[in-house]
Amino acid sequence: MKKILTLIAALLCVTAVSGQVKGLQASFSHTKTAAGTTEKDAGKIYYAEPGRLSLHYDSPSTNLVVINGKDVYLRQAGKERRFDTTKNAPMRGMSATLLNCVKGDTQKVADENDADIQVQKFARSTDVTITARKKAVRGYSRIELSYRKSDGLLQYMKLTEFSGAVNEYKMTGFLQSAALPADAFTIPAKSSHAE
Repeated sequence: MKKILTLIAALLCVTAVSGQVKGLQASFSHTKTAAGTTEKDAGKIYYAEPGRLSLHYDSPSTNLVVINGKDVYLRQAGKERRFDTTKNAPMRGMSATLLNCVKGDTQKVADENDADIQVQKFARSTDVTITARKKAVRGYSRIELSYRKSDGLLQYMKLTEFSGAVNEYKMTGFLQSAALPADAFTIPAKSSHAE
């Protein structure tokens, strides 16, 4: 019983502290490993309530991820894709997972991904591992998160897909502010050369 209460307290602590963030920006490094290849990038991550998140990659990469409410925009390797999450369940799940990971609502991430959750408290962080209960065609088999103990902000996220692809993000240089760049969550206009 004590173990369960400790788990619940740790989850509530992460959620309560991170839930106070109205505007956040940080630098990130991103390592993607898939099919035996590794790509490394960096950029800025922006988060704001309600339901807005974006990853602006540094040059020379042109990658961009924007979640703005129900709208999701992805630009990877020059290919642009747009989604309305009210009409696309897999994209709705992915965007909810990313938003809730950043927000610190780890129990919601576990529930939405039909997964088990394990929480470990350390001197400087609260680490959360979310493991899927059963294999699926899409989605994440394992999500590893680390939140800073001092303020509950997400500092590390590793998303392992059922396909074996791994996306690892490390966040640094946090700025908590309601004043984010005006275009932080702007979805670019459709380009004539988009695929």
